[in-house]
Amino acid sequence: MAQHSALSTESGLDRALAIAILAGILAGLFLDKPSRYELT
Repeated sequence: MAQHSALSTESGLDRALAIAILAGILAGLFLDKPSRYELT
């Protein structure tokens, strides 16, 4: 049972990291677009 809980936590961390990375990329794109439009 200890191994199962360890696997579940690892999968949860992987999902959290993936979501955080995707969110960061999306946020960067949305933040970069308006700044580019303002410069141009």
